[in-house]
Amino acid sequence: MIIQGHETLKKAAYIAIAALGTLFVLGVIFFKERVFFADASYILFNILNIGKLHIPEHRYGAFITQMFPWFGQKLHLPIRTIIIAYALSFNFFYLSVGAVLVYKCRQYGLAILMTLYYFLFVSDSYFWTNNEIQQAIAWMFLMFGTTIYLANRKANIIVSLLVFSVLAFFTVFTHFVVILPLGFLWIYFLLSKELWPVSMKLSVIYTIILAVIVVVKYLVTVDQSYDAVHLHNATHFSLRDIFHSITVPEVLRFFRRCITNYWIAGVVFVFSFLALLRQRKTYVALWTLLSIAGYIIAMGLTYNDPNSNITLFHIESEWASLGIIIAAPFVFTFLPRLQPRRALLLLSGILLIRFGYICSAIPAFSWRTTYKNQVMDAMRKKGIHKLAINLNSEYAEKTILYWGLPYESLLLSAMQGDQPQLTFFYSTPDYKTAPADCMDNGFFPIPSRLLQHNYFLIDTMQSYQTMTHEELFK
Repeated sequence: MIIQGHETLKKAAYIAIAALGTLFVLGVIFFKERVFFADASYILFNILNIGKLHIPEHRYGAFITQMFPWFGQKLHLPIRTIIIAYALSFNFFYLSVGAVLVYKCRQYGLAILMTLYYFLFVSDSYFWTNNEIQQAIAWMFLMFGTTIYLANRKANIIVSLLVFSVLAFFTVFTHFVVILPLGFLWIYFLLSKELWPVSMKLSVIYTIILAVIVVVKYLVTVDQSYDAVHLHNATHFSLRDIFHSITVPEVLRFFRRCITNYWIAGVVFVFSFLALLRQRKTYVALWTLLSIAGYIIAMGLTYNDPNSNITLFHIESEWASLGIIIAAPFVFTFLPRLQPRRALLLLSGILLIRFGYICSAIPAFSWRTTYKNQVMDAMRKKGIHKLAINLNSEYAEKTILYWGLPYESLLLSAMQGDQPQLTFFYSTPDYKTAPADCMDNGFFPIPSRLLQHNYFLIDTMQSYQTMTHEELFK
Protein backbone atom coordinates (compact mmCIF):
# COMPACT_ATOMS: atom_id res chain seq x y z
CA MET A 1 0.00 0.00 0.00
CA ILE A 2 1.47 3.35 -1.03
CA ILE A 3 0.96 5.42 2.09
CA GLN A 4 3.39 8.12 3.05
CA GLY A 5 5.18 7.23 6.27
CA HIS A 6 4.10 3.59 6.24
CA GLU A 7 6.79 2.09 8.47
CA THR A 8 6.98 -1.39 6.98
CA LEU A 9 7.25 -0.31 3.36
CA LYS A 10 9.51 2.59 4.28
CA LYS A 11 12.07 0.32 5.92
CA ALA A 12 11.72 -2.26 3.17
CA ALA A 13 12.36 0.48 0.61
CA TYR A 14 15.74 1.14 2.21
CA ILE A 15 16.58 -2.53 1.64
CA ALA A 16 15.54 -2.07 -1.98
CA ILE A 17 17.82 0.94 -2.39
CA ALA A 18 20.67 -1.02 -0.83
CA ALA A 19 20.03 -3.84 -3.31
CA LEU A 20 20.12 -1.43 -6.27
CA GLY A 21 23.34 -0.02 -4.81
CA THR A 22 24.76 -3.55 -4.65
CA LEU A 23 24.03 -4.05 -8.34
CA PHE A 24 25.81 -0.77 -9.02
CA VAL A 25 28.89 -1.89 -7.06
CA LEU A 26 28.86 -5.23 -8.88
CA GLY A 27 28.83 -3.23 -12.10
CA VAL A 28 31.92 -1.34 -10.95
CA ILE A 29 33.78 -4.60 -10.33
CA PHE A 30 32.73 -6.22 -13.59
CA PHE A 31 32.52 -3.19 -15.85
CA LYS A 32 34.59 -4.89 -18.57
CA GLU A 33 32.28 -7.88 -18.69
CA ARG A 34 29.30 -5.57 -19.11
CA VAL A 35 30.50 -2.84 -21.48
CA PHE A 36 32.66 -5.03 -23.74
CA PHE A 37 29.67 -7.10 -24.74
CA ALA A 38 27.88 -6.75 -28.07
CA ASP A 39 25.42 -3.82 -28.22
CA ALA A 40 27.11 -1.72 -25.53
CA SER A 41 30.43 -1.71 -27.40
CA TYR A 42 28.74 -1.11 -30.74
CA ILE A 43 26.78 1.91 -29.46
CA LEU A 44 29.77 3.28 -27.52
CA PHE A 45 31.93 3.01 -30.65
CA ASN A 46 29.36 4.91 -32.70
CA ILE A 47 28.96 7.68 -30.13
CA LEU A 48 32.71 8.22 -29.89
CA ASN A 49 33.27 7.87 -33.62
CA ILE A 50 30.43 10.06 -34.89
CA GLY A 51 30.05 12.40 -31.92
CA LYS A 52 26.28 11.97 -31.73
CA LEU A 53 23.85 9.93 -29.65
CA HIS A 54 23.12 6.59 -31.28
CA ILE A 55 19.37 5.90 -30.83
CA PRO A 56 18.19 2.74 -32.64
CA GLU A 57 14.53 1.98 -33.37
CA HIS A 58 13.36 5.37 -31.96
CA ARG A 59 14.28 4.28 -28.42
CA TYR A 60 14.71 7.85 -27.26
CA GLY A 61 14.83 7.18 -23.53
CA ALA A 62 18.25 5.62 -24.03
CA PHE A 63 19.68 9.13 -24.19
CA ILE A 64 19.90 9.08 -20.39
CA THR A 65 22.79 6.60 -20.42
CA GLN A 66 24.30 7.67 -23.72
CA MET A 67 24.83 11.19 -22.38
CA PHE A 68 27.80 9.93 -20.37
CA PRO A 69 30.02 8.96 -23.35
CA TRP A 70 28.61 11.81 -25.43
CA PHE A 71 29.64 14.43 -22.89
CA GLY A 72 32.93 12.61 -22.36
CA GLN A 73 33.67 12.80 -26.07
CA LYS A 74 32.80 16.49 -26.20
CA LEU A 75 35.11 17.15 -23.23
CA HIS A 76 37.87 15.03 -24.82
CA LEU A 77 38.12 12.82 -21.74
CA PRO A 78 40.43 9.78 -21.84
CA ILE A 79 38.77 6.77 -23.42
CA ARG A 80 39.20 4.70 -20.25
CA THR A 81 37.21 7.26 -18.26
CA ILE A 82 34.48 7.32 -20.90
CA ILE A 83 34.24 3.52 -21.04
CA ILE A 84 33.94 3.18 -17.27
CA ALA A 85 31.40 6.01 -17.07
CA TYR A 86 29.26 4.37 -19.74
CA ALA A 87 29.47 0.97 -18.07
CA LEU A 88 28.26 2.44 -14.78
CA SER A 89 25.62 4.75 -16.25
CA PHE A 90 22.95 2.06 -16.49
CA ASN A 91 22.79 1.03 -12.85
CA PHE A 92 23.45 4.61 -11.82
CA PHE A 93 20.24 5.55 -13.63
CA TYR A 94 18.26 2.78 -11.93
CA LEU A 95 19.70 3.65 -8.52
CA SER A 96 18.92 7.33 -9.08
CA VAL A 97 15.30 6.59 -9.97
CA GLY A 98 14.99 4.40 -6.87
CA ALA A 99 16.42 7.19 -4.73
CA VAL A 100 13.95 9.72 -6.19
CA LEU A 101 11.05 7.35 -5.48
CA VAL A 102 12.13 6.85 -1.85
CA TYR A 103 13.60 10.16 -0.75
CA LYS A 104 11.61 12.63 -2.85
CA CYS A 105 8.32 11.03 -3.89
CA ARG A 106 8.02 8.82 -0.79
CA GLN A 107 6.63 6.06 -3.00
CA TYR A 108 8.19 3.19 -1.10
CA GLY A 109 6.14 0.45 -2.74
CA LEU A 110 7.14 1.56 -6.21
CA ALA A 111 10.82 1.52 -5.23
CA ILE A 112 10.50 -2.03 -3.89
CA LEU A 113 8.62 -3.25 -6.96
CA MET A 114 11.14 -1.68 -9.32
CA THR A 115 13.98 -3.34 -7.42
CA LEU A 116 12.29 -6.74 -7.66
CA TYR A 117 12.11 -6.25 -11.42
CA TYR A 118 15.91 -6.05 -11.58
CA PHE A 119 16.24 -9.27 -9.54
CA LEU A 120 13.39 -11.77 -9.89
CA PHE A 121 13.99 -13.01 -13.43
CA VAL A 122 17.56 -11.79 -13.87
CA SER A 123 20.82 -13.72 -14.08
CA ASP A 124 22.67 -13.55 -17.43
CA SER A 125 20.70 -10.48 -18.55
CA TYR A 126 22.43 -8.40 -15.87
CA PHE A 127 25.47 -8.37 -18.15
CA TRP A 128 23.51 -7.12 -21.16
CA THR A 129 23.78 -3.52 -20.10
CA ASN A 130 22.53 -1.78 -23.19
CA ASN A 131 19.11 -3.35 -22.99
CA GLU A 132 16.56 -0.60 -23.49
CA ILE A 133 13.72 -2.46 -21.79
CA GLN A 134 15.55 -2.11 -18.46
CA GLN A 135 15.83 1.62 -19.06
CA ALA A 136 12.17 1.82 -20.11
CA ILE A 137 11.12 0.19 -16.84
CA ALA A 138 13.04 2.81 -14.85
CA TRP A 139 11.30 5.55 -16.84
CA MET A 140 7.96 3.87 -16.13
CA PHE A 141 8.47 3.82 -12.37
CA LEU A 142 9.66 7.41 -12.44
CA MET A 143 6.47 8.29 -14.35
CA PHE A 144 4.22 6.56 -11.80
CA GLY A 145 6.16 7.96 -8.84
CA THR A 146 6.08 11.57 -9.98
CA THR A 147 2.44 11.33 -11.08
CA ILE A 148 1.34 10.12 -7.66
CA TYR A 149 3.63 12.61 -5.94
CA LEU A 150 2.18 15.54 -7.89
CA ALA A 151 -1.36 14.32 -7.20
CA ASN A 152 -0.65 14.15 -3.47
CA ARG A 153 0.79 17.65 -3.60
CA LYS A 154 -2.22 18.87 -5.61
CA ALA A 155 0.15 20.34 -8.17
CA ASN A 156 -0.95 22.59 -11.00
CA ILE A 157 -2.73 20.51 -13.65
CA ILE A 158 -0.64 21.96 -16.48
CA VAL A 159 2.56 20.97 -14.70
CA SER A 160 1.17 17.52 -13.97
CA LEU A 161 0.13 16.96 -17.59
CA LEU A 162 3.48 18.17 -18.92
CA VAL A 163 5.55 15.99 -16.58
CA PHE A 164 3.35 12.97 -17.20
CA SER A 165 3.45 13.39 -20.98
CA VAL A 166 7.25 13.67 -21.10
CA LEU A 167 7.84 10.68 -18.84
CA ALA A 168 5.16 8.61 -20.58
CA PHE A 169 6.81 9.37 -23.94
CA PHE A 170 10.23 8.19 -22.74
CA THR A 171 8.65 5.16 -21.09
CA VAL A 172 6.80 3.89 -24.14
CA PHE A 173 9.33 4.87 -26.79
CA THR A 174 12.34 3.40 -25.02
CA HIS A 175 11.10 -0.16 -25.60
CA PHE A 176 7.81 -1.59 -26.85
CA VAL A 177 7.77 -4.45 -24.30
CA VAL A 178 7.22 -1.93 -21.48
CA ILE A 179 3.60 -1.61 -22.65
CA LEU A 180 2.82 -4.95 -20.96
CA PRO A 181 3.82 -4.04 -17.37
CA LEU A 182 2.67 -0.45 -17.95
CA GLY A 183 -0.81 -1.57 -18.94
CA PHE A 184 -0.96 -3.98 -16.02
CA LEU A 185 0.04 -1.38 -13.42
CA TRP A 186 -2.25 1.24 -14.92
CA ILE A 187 -5.33 -0.95 -14.46
CA TYR A 188 -4.00 -2.30 -11.15
CA PHE A 189 -3.82 1.20 -9.67
CA LEU A 190 -7.23 2.16 -11.00
CA LEU A 191 -8.70 -0.97 -9.38
CA SER A 192 -6.84 -0.28 -6.13
CA LYS A 193 -8.17 3.19 -5.47
CA GLU A 194 -6.19 3.55 -2.24
CA LEU A 195 -3.00 3.40 -4.33
CA TRP A 196 -4.04 6.03 -6.86
CA PRO A 197 -4.73 9.58 -5.55
CA VAL A 198 -5.27 10.97 -9.06
CA SER A 199 -8.78 12.26 -9.74
CA MET A 200 -10.98 10.35 -12.16
CA LYS A 201 -11.04 13.27 -14.58
CA LEU A 202 -7.27 13.54 -14.68
CA SER A 203 -6.93 9.75 -14.89
CA VAL A 204 -9.06 9.78 -18.03
CA ILE A 205 -6.85 12.47 -19.56
CA TYR A 206 -3.71 10.53 -18.64
CA THR A 207 -5.21 7.39 -20.18
CA ILE A 208 -5.88 9.21 -23.44
CA ILE A 209 -2.33 10.58 -23.51
CA LEU A 210 -0.92 7.10 -22.91
CA ALA A 211 -3.11 5.59 -25.63
CA VAL A 212 -1.99 8.21 -28.15
CA ILE A 213 1.68 7.62 -27.35
CA VAL A 214 1.26 3.85 -27.65
CA VAL A 215 -0.47 4.21 -31.03
CA VAL A 216 2.27 6.52 -32.31
CA LYS A 217 4.92 4.12 -31.05
CA TYR A 218 3.19 1.28 -32.87
CA LEU A 219 2.98 3.24 -36.12
CA VAL A 220 6.68 4.14 -36.10
CA THR A 221 7.65 0.60 -35.03
CA VAL A 222 5.55 -1.54 -37.34
CA ASP A 223 7.79 -0.83 -40.34
CA GLN A 224 11.11 -0.99 -38.51
CA SER A 225 13.53 -3.77 -39.44
CA TYR A 226 14.14 -5.25 -35.98
CA ASP A 227 11.16 -4.61 -33.70
CA ALA A 228 8.66 -5.09 -36.51
CA VAL A 229 9.52 -8.80 -36.79
CA HIS A 230 8.69 -9.45 -33.14
CA LEU A 231 5.69 -7.15 -33.23
CA HIS A 232 4.22 -8.95 -36.25
CA ASN A 233 4.08 -12.31 -34.48
CA ALA A 234 2.39 -10.79 -31.45
CA THR A 235 -0.25 -8.93 -33.48
CA HIS A 236 -1.03 -11.47 -36.24
CA PHE A 237 -2.35 -14.67 -34.75
CA SER A 238 -5.29 -17.05 -34.70
CA LEU A 239 -7.20 -18.67 -31.86
CA ARG A 240 -5.20 -21.82 -32.54
CA ASP A 241 -1.95 -19.86 -32.13
CA ILE A 242 -3.10 -18.73 -28.68
CA PHE A 243 -3.76 -22.30 -27.56
CA HIS A 244 -0.38 -23.45 -28.83
CA SER A 245 1.53 -20.44 -27.48
CA ILE A 246 2.12 -22.03 -24.06
CA THR A 247 3.72 -25.09 -25.64
CA VAL A 248 6.35 -23.39 -27.81
CA PRO A 249 9.95 -24.27 -26.85
CA GLU A 250 10.83 -20.85 -25.42
CA VAL A 251 7.84 -20.90 -23.07
CA LEU A 252 8.56 -24.47 -21.97
CA ARG A 253 12.19 -23.52 -21.32
CA PHE A 254 10.96 -20.63 -19.19
CA PHE A 255 8.75 -22.97 -17.17
CA ARG A 256 11.76 -25.22 -16.53
CA ARG A 257 13.85 -22.24 -15.44
CA CYS A 258 11.10 -21.32 -13.02
CA ILE A 259 12.06 -24.54 -11.24
CA THR A 260 15.84 -24.36 -11.58
CA ASN A 261 16.57 -20.61 -11.63
CA TYR A 262 13.56 -18.39 -10.90
CA TRP A 263 11.89 -20.55 -8.25
CA ILE A 264 11.78 -17.75 -5.68
CA ALA A 265 9.49 -15.84 -8.06
CA GLY A 266 7.01 -18.67 -7.57
CA VAL A 267 7.15 -18.10 -3.82
CA VAL A 268 6.48 -14.40 -4.37
CA PHE A 269 3.50 -15.29 -6.56
CA VAL A 270 2.00 -17.54 -3.87
CA PHE A 271 2.36 -14.79 -1.26
CA SER A 272 0.82 -12.29 -3.68
CA PHE A 273 -2.19 -14.35 -4.65
CA LEU A 274 -3.00 -15.54 -1.14
CA ALA A 275 -2.82 -11.96 0.15
CA LEU A 276 -5.32 -10.83 -2.48
CA LEU A 277 -7.69 -13.67 -1.66
CA ARG A 278 -7.51 -13.10 2.08
CA GLN A 279 -8.32 -9.42 1.65
CA ARG A 280 -11.04 -10.31 -0.85
CA LYS A 281 -9.57 -8.19 -3.60
CA THR A 282 -11.28 -10.31 -6.21
CA TYR A 283 -11.01 -7.94 -9.16
CA VAL A 284 -7.34 -7.25 -8.52
CA ALA A 285 -6.62 -10.98 -8.19
CA LEU A 286 -8.46 -11.71 -11.43
CA TRP A 287 -6.65 -8.90 -13.24
CA THR A 288 -3.29 -10.20 -11.98
CA LEU A 289 -4.01 -13.76 -13.15
CA LEU A 290 -5.24 -12.58 -16.54
CA SER A 291 -2.15 -10.40 -16.93
CA ILE A 292 0.20 -13.26 -16.10
CA ALA A 293 -1.57 -15.51 -18.60
CA GLY A 294 -1.59 -12.75 -21.19
CA TYR A 295 2.13 -12.13 -20.77
CA ILE A 296 2.96 -15.81 -21.24
CA ILE A 297 0.73 -16.01 -24.31
CA ALA A 298 2.32 -12.86 -25.75
CA MET A 299 5.77 -14.39 -25.31
CA GLY A 300 4.62 -17.63 -26.92
CA LEU A 301 3.20 -15.75 -29.90
CA THR A 302 6.30 -13.59 -30.28
CA TYR A 303 8.87 -16.39 -29.98
CA ASN A 304 6.93 -19.13 -31.72
CA ASP A 305 9.70 -20.62 -33.84
CA PRO A 306 9.96 -24.30 -32.76
CA ASN A 307 13.61 -24.38 -33.81
CA SER A 308 14.68 -21.27 -31.91
CA ASN A 309 16.92 -21.38 -28.89
CA ILE A 310 17.50 -17.78 -27.93
CA THR A 311 20.44 -17.01 -25.68
CA LEU A 312 19.55 -16.75 -22.01
CA PHE A 313 20.64 -13.13 -21.57
CA HIS A 314 18.31 -12.06 -24.39
CA ILE A 315 15.18 -14.07 -23.63
CA GLU A 316 15.57 -13.40 -19.91
CA SER A 317 15.29 -9.68 -20.55
CA GLU A 318 12.01 -10.30 -22.38
CA TRP A 319 10.59 -12.29 -19.45
CA ALA A 320 11.81 -9.94 -16.71
CA SER A 321 8.78 -7.64 -16.82
CA LEU A 322 6.60 -10.55 -15.74
CA GLY A 323 8.19 -10.06 -12.33
CA ILE A 324 6.34 -6.74 -11.99
CA ILE A 325 2.99 -8.43 -12.52
CA ILE A 326 3.78 -11.26 -10.11
CA ALA A 327 5.25 -9.02 -7.40
CA ALA A 328 2.80 -6.09 -7.41
CA PRO A 329 0.34 -7.71 -4.93
CA PHE A 330 3.31 -8.91 -2.87
CA VAL A 331 4.50 -5.34 -2.49
CA PHE A 332 1.21 -3.48 -2.17
CA THR A 333 -0.91 -6.06 -0.34
CA PHE A 334 1.25 -8.68 1.38
CA LEU A 335 4.25 -6.76 2.73
CA PRO A 336 2.29 -3.95 4.45
CA ARG A 337 0.53 -6.57 6.57
CA LEU A 338 3.80 -7.85 8.02
CA GLN A 339 5.72 -6.54 10.98
CA PRO A 340 8.68 -4.47 9.77
CA ARG A 341 11.24 -7.03 10.97
CA ARG A 342 9.56 -9.90 9.12
CA ALA A 343 9.11 -7.83 5.98
CA LEU A 344 12.78 -6.84 5.97
CA LEU A 345 13.94 -10.42 6.49
CA LEU A 346 11.66 -11.76 3.76
CA LEU A 347 12.57 -9.10 1.20
CA SER A 348 16.29 -9.39 2.04
CA GLY A 349 16.12 -13.16 1.63
CA ILE A 350 14.44 -12.90 -1.77
CA LEU A 351 16.97 -10.36 -3.04
CA LEU A 352 19.95 -12.29 -1.66
CA ILE A 353 18.80 -15.49 -3.34
CA ARG A 354 18.40 -13.74 -6.67
CA PHE A 355 21.72 -11.94 -6.22
CA GLY A 356 23.33 -15.36 -5.96
CA TYR A 357 21.88 -16.35 -9.32
CA ILE A 358 23.12 -13.10 -10.87
CA CYS A 359 26.60 -13.87 -9.54
CA SER A 360 26.37 -17.38 -10.97
CA ALA A 361 26.47 -15.80 -14.45
CA ILE A 362 29.82 -14.09 -13.77
CA PRO A 363 32.14 -16.95 -14.91
CA ALA A 364 30.69 -17.12 -18.43
CA PHE A 365 31.11 -13.38 -19.01
CA SER A 366 34.47 -13.20 -17.27
CA TRP A 367 35.65 -15.94 -19.63
CA ARG A 368 34.82 -13.66 -22.56
CA THR A 369 37.02 -10.89 -21.15
CA THR A 370 39.87 -13.28 -20.36
CA TYR A 371 39.61 -14.83 -23.81
CA LYS A 372 39.80 -11.48 -25.60
CA ASN A 373 42.86 -10.52 -23.56
CA GLN A 374 44.50 -13.85 -24.42
CA VAL A 375 43.81 -13.34 -28.13
CA MET A 376 45.22 -9.82 -28.06
CA ASP A 377 48.29 -10.95 -26.08
CA ALA A 378 48.94 -13.55 -28.77
CA MET A 379 48.43 -10.90 -31.46
CA ARG A 380 50.98 -8.63 -29.78
CA LYS A 381 53.53 -11.44 -29.59
CA LYS A 382 53.11 -12.18 -33.29
CA GLY A 383 53.05 -8.52 -34.33
CA ILE A 384 49.45 -8.78 -35.59
CA HIS A 385 47.23 -5.72 -35.37
CA LYS A 386 44.19 -6.94 -37.29
CA LEU A 387 43.03 -10.53 -37.15
CA ALA A 388 40.26 -12.66 -38.66
CA ILE A 389 39.99 -15.90 -36.67
CA ASN A 390 38.45 -18.83 -38.49
CA LEU A 391 35.07 -19.47 -36.93
CA ASN A 392 35.28 -22.31 -34.41
CA SER A 393 31.98 -23.62 -33.04
CA GLU A 394 33.45 -24.41 -29.61
CA TYR A 395 34.80 -20.90 -29.05
CA ALA A 396 31.81 -19.27 -30.74
CA GLU A 397 29.44 -20.98 -28.31
CA LYS A 398 31.50 -19.99 -25.28
CA THR A 399 31.70 -16.41 -26.55
CA ILE A 400 27.86 -16.32 -26.20
CA LEU A 401 27.53 -13.57 -28.80
CA TYR A 402 30.38 -12.73 -31.13
CA TRP A 403 29.14 -10.23 -33.73
CA GLY A 404 30.39 -7.37 -31.54
CA LEU A 405 33.97 -8.67 -31.19
CA PRO A 406 35.44 -6.10 -33.64
CA TYR A 407 34.10 -3.21 -31.52
CA GLU A 408 34.79 -4.93 -28.19
CA SER A 409 38.41 -5.68 -29.07
CA LEU A 410 39.04 -2.22 -30.55
CA LEU A 411 37.68 -0.45 -27.45
CA LEU A 412 39.49 -2.81 -25.07
CA SER A 413 42.74 -2.26 -26.97
CA ALA A 414 42.22 1.52 -26.92
CA MET A 415 41.63 1.41 -23.18
CA GLN A 416 44.84 -0.58 -22.76
CA GLY A 417 46.81 2.07 -24.69
CA ASP A 418 47.83 0.11 -27.80
CA GLN A 419 49.27 2.16 -30.67
CA PRO A 420 48.00 1.14 -33.19
CA GLN A 421 45.00 -0.56 -31.68
CA LEU A 422 44.21 -4.23 -32.10
CA THR A 423 40.95 -5.59 -33.42
CA PHE A 424 39.74 -9.09 -34.31
CA PHE A 425 36.61 -11.01 -35.24
CA TYR A 426 35.43 -14.47 -36.28
CA SER A 427 35.55 -15.02 -40.05
CA THR A 428 33.88 -17.55 -42.33
CA PRO A 429 35.90 -19.86 -44.64
CA ASP A 430 35.12 -17.68 -47.68
CA TYR A 431 36.33 -14.48 -46.00
CA LYS A 432 38.08 -12.02 -48.30
CA THR A 433 40.38 -9.70 -46.40
CA ALA A 434 39.41 -6.05 -46.12
CA PRO A 435 41.64 -3.32 -47.58
CA ALA A 436 44.67 -2.48 -45.41
CA ASP A 437 43.40 1.00 -44.55
CA CYS A 438 40.09 -0.31 -43.17
CA MET A 439 38.65 -1.79 -40.01
CA ASP A 440 36.48 -4.83 -40.67
CA ASN A 441 33.45 -5.02 -38.37
CA GLY A 442 32.57 -8.53 -39.52
CA PHE A 443 29.96 -7.27 -41.98
CA PHE A 444 31.73 -4.59 -44.02
CA PRO A 445 34.99 -2.60 -43.93
CA ILE A 446 35.13 0.86 -42.36
CA PRO A 447 37.77 3.11 -43.97
CA SER A 448 40.31 4.59 -41.58
CA ARG A 449 39.38 8.11 -42.70
CA LEU A 450 35.92 7.59 -41.17
CA LEU A 451 37.34 6.79 -37.74
CA GLN A 452 37.62 9.42 -35.01
CA HIS A 453 41.41 9.53 -34.69
CA ASN A 454 41.34 11.08 -31.22
CA TYR A 455 40.15 7.70 -29.96
CA PHE A 456 40.65 5.14 -32.74
CA LEU A 457 43.96 4.61 -34.50
CA ILE A 458 44.26 1.38 -36.48
CA ASP A 459 47.12 0.01 -38.57
CA THR A 460 46.54 1.27 -42.13
CA MET A 461 49.47 -0.64 -43.62
CA GLN A 462 48.70 -4.16 -42.44
CA SER A 463 45.83 -6.19 -43.89
CA TYR A 464 43.80 -8.62 -41.81
CA GLN A 465 45.58 -11.87 -41.17
CA THR A 466 43.45 -15.01 -41.21
CA MET A 467 44.30 -17.98 -39.02
CA THR A 468 42.81 -20.61 -36.76
CA HIS A 469 42.87 -20.60 -32.95
CA GLU A 470 45.54 -23.27 -33.06
CA GLU A 471 47.77 -21.21 -35.33
CA LEU A 472 47.30 -18.09 -33.20
CA PHE A 473 48.28 -19.72 -29.92
CA LYS A 474 51.03 -21.95 -31.37
